[in-house]
Amino acid sequence: MSAQSPCVVGVALKRAKRYKHFNQKLLEKAAQNGIQLRFVDKDVPLEEQGPFAAILQKVRKPEWEQMLVEYAAAHPEVQIFDMPEATYPLRNRGTMVSFLDGDGWQFEEPAELVEPGRAPQRCRCNVPTNTTLAEGTGLEAALAQMAATGLRFPVLAKPLWADGREGSHALAVVHTPRGLERLVAGQAAYLQLPVMLQQYVDHGGCLFKVYVLGDTSGYEKMPDYEEYMVQFLRSVCLRDKAQQQQAAAQPGQPQQRGQHPPKPPQAAAGPAPAQPAPE
Repeated sequence: MSAQSPCVVGVALKRAKRYKHFNQKLLEKAAQNGIQLRFVDKDVPLEEQGPFAAILQKVRKPEWEQMLVEYAAAHPEVQIFDMPEATYPLRNRGTMVSFLDGDGWQFEEPAELVEPGRAPQRCRCNVPTNTTLAEGTGLEAALAQMAATGLRFPVLAKPLWADGREGSHALAVVHTPRGLERLVAGQAAYLQLPVMLQQYVDHGGCLFKVYVLGDTSGYEKMPDYEEYMVQFLRSVCLRDKAQQQQAAAQPGQPQQRGQHPPKPPQAAAGPAPAQPAPE
């Protein structure tokens, strides 16, 4: 691959996602390896923006998806990650987790990594017990579904759709039948049926984000939001104490008080904090 003809990879993302995932350092490192990352304008025909060796895309608009399908048919040599139909199971939380329902997947440490005299390590990957409440489900039917699937309070309520539409990242913890009644009655404006109910699991404030690309994988531990808040509140208390001392030393001077807590570091941002529970 010559420097005069770089491998062009088209990137189709929402503008906010561009800045989150493709910083200048990444663009420069790609260029050093002969790869040009080119942001695609989803409102301009792809034929006018290529040629491409590959396209990375995460846009959920029918017009764009149709254009992508037509471009792929005309250019079978272009690798597209991923074609729209391949993403459909991931846009619905019910189908997203279905392959891990029940016993899930069991993993065993490769034999070549097992030390002599030690049994291979094993782990199981599955999802918490869950059920989907369809639009129009009433309280009695919802309680019956919970009983049939073995769910018990508290449960997490999540929108069934996970396709990036407004509200798709909403979340509530439902503690009681009264809270469930409010949920199915549509009284939680940010969370409407259909929803997935999932058994609440106390994870101790520890979450991991796992990345898989072909045979390469990695993970990072998400920031502990509670600990982050404790540190912030501690700093607020220290600042307020200093302000009180200043006020005592300089009576009559206006004091600036109060501040919203900062967000966790963006580089390792996790899911948004849960919305207030319906009760």
